[in-house]
Amino acid sequence: MANDRSGFIQMGLWADVVDERRKSSNWPSGDLTIPRSDCLSYEDLLINDNWQSRLTCVLDTTRVLLEALDSVGIKERFIAWGNLIGWVRHNHGLVPWDYDADIALTKESCRSSMQELKKRGHRNIAQVLQEILPEGYMMARIAKTDVHNLDAFDDCEQDEIRIEQFADGRRTCFVDLWFTTREATPNSGCTCDDDVPSPRMCFNSFDAKRGCFAEEDIFPLTKGLLSNTVEVEVPKNAEKVVKRMYPDGVGIENLAAVPVNVFFEHGWIMVVANERTPFAVIKHLDAIRITLLLALAIDQDRM
Repeated sequence: MANDRSGFIQMGLWADVVDERRKSSNWPSGDLTIPRSDCLSYEDLLINDNWQSRLTCVLDTTRVLLEALDSVGIKERFIAWGNLIGWVRHNHGLVPWDYDADIALTKESCRSSMQELKKRGHRNIAQVLQEILPEGYMMARIAKTDVHNLDAFDDCEQDEIRIEQFADGRRTCFVDLWFTTREATPNSGCTCDDDVPSPRMCFNSFDAKRGCFAEEDIFPLTKGLLSNTVEVEVPKNAEKVVKRMYPDGVGIENLAAVPVNVFFEHGWIMVVANERTPFAVIKHLDAIRITLLLALAIDQDRM
């Protein structure tokens, strides 16, 4: 299995009719064959229910946020969390069923910019960004999953803020902005496992197992195009960082349900098939979890 990567050449998000066929088969003991005509391909899903427009919304909002950060001189920022999964696992793209993005920035870079911005009467970075955002975008402060007033914190002393895009009075997507800090900064509050080499940096809203990283794995940042559209900064060792963020793994489990969210509400099942024929054949060995390495071997034209 680990050496047979060429077989996994197609990825699709398929309707739950797949699950009915699985239940009536002896998979995973034997192979499972699914007529492709019964299913929706990845390309079909992009058209279905404005799905593509949601991904476009995420990319547009990411671009607006990064341009705003540029305008106030905040350069130490990089894609993180779900965004980093998309970068590593989906050929520098977004996780196909996602509806938001995640950008991290260092408190040190933010504080440096705020020293000058406070002289202009701004209390915190969220208020600064709100002032320069184009119409249709709004900043929010996030605490314990709730949205709060922007006046409730000073400078950059917050774990998470958010930029939201609105259309016709409805929120269409958002990008979370996570603050990270260097352990060496006074009162950083960093907690790190001993196996992470110094110097280190951390997200205070996550535990030491998931939220602490060696600076050498983050910096120097590299640049690339997210979904061939938006230029973003990426951790130097993206694979190592994302594996620490998600210690349980970021691979694809064949025939697993696609995670449901407030926008992606339908019951879909993920299929990684091994043949481009009228039938998708899922080999019985696919019962085991497909690792990150195998997931990366999927034909990138289908991602």
